[in-house]
Amino acid sequence: MTIINPNIVKPPFVSFERVGVYDREKSEETGYYCTKDVDYIYVTPAGTKDRYPFIAERFIADKKALSAKGDPYWSKYWEPIKKSYEAWKNGQDVPVDGTPIKAWPLLSPARQKVWEHANFRTVEEMAEANEEGLANVGMGARAEKEKARSWLKTRADTSKVASDNAGLKEKLEAAEERLQANEDLIRQLKSQLDRLSNARIAADPVEEGEEISAAEILDKPKRGRPRKAA
Repeated sequence: MTIINPNIVKPPFVSFERVGVYDREKSEETGYYCTKDVDYIYVTPAGTKDRYPFIAERFIADKKALSAKGDPYWSKYWEPIKKSYEAWKNGQDVPVDGTPIKAWPLLSPARQKVWEHANFRTVEEMAEANEEGLANVGMGARAEKEKARSWLKTRADTSKVASDNAGLKEKLEAAEERLQANEDLIRQLKSQLDRLSNARIAADPVEEGEEISAAEILDKPKRGRPRKAA
């Protein structure tokens, strides 16, 4: 049975329940009415209130097989559903992709319950709610959808500014390191020049009033500089 519109790119809402069902094989074997526990997954396509029950392990195996055949929808969503099922079996909260509605401070607890009852799990899903989804939520849904969109945009803008600032800080630090390296090099060259100058003067003192250029200091003498003619 096809329950997902191929044009819908959002994941379905899923929930799980362990149900006691009649165990025919064991009942016939023992002669008593016997039951067994079976995990069910309830699947609600995005933006609807329809709820379809399936045996969880069989449903996940089927969608994995569709993924292996190249189905674009289930290639993306079968594994997150499997992880949700594993979390539920371990007594953990079913993970969601986005900002959970129940953790969003801009919505009252009562309104959070209304959106969750309409099968919305995250602020991102609120911001993308279609007309059917808004109708399922009822009065106030459209304004809250816009609030969600504005909040997400502000968060994205803030994140971009923070990222840009981090990039500028890195560039500034790199420039400061280059400047420091240049200053160190200048100090080294000056120290070398001073040593060469002092060594040259010690080997061949300059007469009073005589001028000596930097080029003469750096030019290594062969036998010593000739004396200036009297």
